[in-house]
Amino acid sequence: IAAINYKRPDPMDLILEEKSPTLTIYLEPEPIAMMEIVVETERKPPDPGRQTLKQEELTQVAGTGGDVMMAIQTLPGVAPRGGFSGTFLTRASGPLDNTVLLDQMPIMQANHVIGSVSTINSDLIDSADFYAGGFSARYGNTMGGVIDLTSRDIWTDRIGVRIDINPTVSEGRIEGPVGENYQIYAAARRSFLQYIISDPETTVIPIFNDYQVKWNTTHLSRHQLSFLSFGSYDSFFLKTNEVDAQ
Repeated sequence: IAAINYKRPDPMDLILEEKSPTLTIYLEPEPIAMMEIVVETERKPPDPGRQTLKQEELTQVAGTGGDVMMAIQTLPGVAPRGGFSGTFLTRASGPLDNTVLLDQMPIMQANHVIGSVSTINSDLIDSADFYAGGFSARYGNTMGGVIDLTSRDIWTDRIGVRIDINPTVSEGRIEGPVGENYQIYAAARRSFLQYIISDPETTVIPIFNDYQVKWNTTHLSRHQLSFLSFGSYDSFFLKTNEVDAQ
């Protein structure tokens, strides 16, 4: 008598007693040691649809003027809507179906009305995660694409000032340490197109301004506290021979 995973019974236990019509046999379980099987594979990324681009890559894309949002619009599946909308399309979805974030805060208008300039200074961006699809549920009810921007760290060892004045858009930036455990970054841009265009006919001129302020402290022993504020302003300037109207 034999059974899988059970010990063979002792033959002495199989002897029938006199005048006994039946024989009951109890089999004792016998565990079997199986061979160890190890399965190894490469860990898949948490978001297979993510494309991560650093600032060095984004600001060197030809034809974008060093603008981060314009560089992202050159990726496969992304196209600018055109005109003065300042919006873009992702895989044929509507412009309002996209989500743009800066340090997890939503940006309602990612581009100025001129379309070729974003409302966030590219100098502040450290990296951008772009999702044309396959993103996680943390981005809510987004139906189009997701652009998740991360701001860079502020300089802690020196103070830097940058001023750029040109006929179309002028900008200024200052950053560096303030005291021993605090750092600040402040930048602003302003357009001057309404002052340099002198077309005698009626002309509609876009006007746009923006600013970014980031404050950071490392005073806490094992934590870092940051404050970030940004905003933009867009309008159109109507220039005619008779009256200028905004």
